[in-house]
Formats: sequence, structure tokens, C-alpha cells
Amino acid sequence: FSIPENFGNPSPVLYAIDHGGTKIYFTRNGITYTFLETSKKQKDTRELEKEKREELKHPEKYIQLEKEEHRLKVKKDHVTMLWRNSNPNVEIERYEETTDYHNYGIRQKDGNFSSLSNIKSFKKIIYKNIYPNIDIEYVFHEKGGLKYSLTIHPGANPSLVKMVYDRHLSLTS
Repeated sequence: FSIPENFGNPSPVLYAIDHGGTKIYFTRNGITYTFLETSKKQKDTRELEKEKREELKHPEKYIQLEKEEHRLKVKKDHVTMLWRNSNPNVEIERYEETTDYHNYGIRQKDGNFSSLSNIKSFKKIIYKNIYPNIDIEYVFHEKGGLKYSLTIHPGANPSLVKMVYDRHLSLTS
């Protein structure tokens, strides 16, 4: 996997979550979330009546309307969070391997495709010593999504932990 350069997370992707329209990419120094939502354009009764008239009057225009009907409306977004001044050589451990495996077709930067097969899944990854004596644990829940927690070991300085986002976020519930 790779993250587009303009997403603000230049590190290589080490782990990823592929949850349909939401993908989460884990790098040594942060996380990038991407969101993709597709939907069909909904037509009201007036539009449908207009199309029926066009079908009878102008078959070529009706063909164009049919093509537009099958186009998807696409919304996409992303957000990147980096751990500021974190350990660039952080050790990432994985736990709770699942029985699932995944296969992907990936478009390379040169435009060619390659395939990745039999990729294993894990329920938990831990960034060990992301800051001195501080670990970050990410746990993946099928229904609850991604949860994270910090483990502050003796001698740690919690004020070192800094989450920096690539833009202002407003959370809604």
C-alpha cells in the first residue's frame, strides 16, 4: 500500500485496515484514514417523467440520460495524524493473528499492477516505545472500529505525547 504524497504521511505503510469505504494506514510515525462513499443519483418523479418524454422524442438524448443514471456519485476524504517527535525506529509488534487472509491487486506508481497474496490479519498492534517508556496499542473491533490506548510505564513523561493532524477536525456523534 502507499499513501499519496499530499496526504502528509511520507513513511511507508506497514499495516492497513481495509474496511470497505474506510481504509486506515499505519506507518512508523502515524496513521492516515481514507474515506470513500459511493451512491447512485436518486431521481425524483419529475425527472423520470422528463426522461420518458425524451425517450420518445430524442432517442440519442435518452441514451445519454441512461449513461448518467449509471454513474456513481463519489465522495472522498482523508485525514492524517502523526505522532510528533516520536521514535523513528519504533518497534511494532502484532498480536492475535486471525484465520483470515487477504489478496490485493495494487497499482504501482508507474501505473502497472502487482498482486499481494495471503496477507495475514491481526486484531492488535502495539507501537513499543513510541516515546521513551510509552507504548500505543491499537485494537481492531469488528463492530466498534479501531480503538487505541497508551501504556505509560514507570519513568515515562506523558507530556511528550503529541498528536498532530494535517488539518482542523470537528468530531460529531
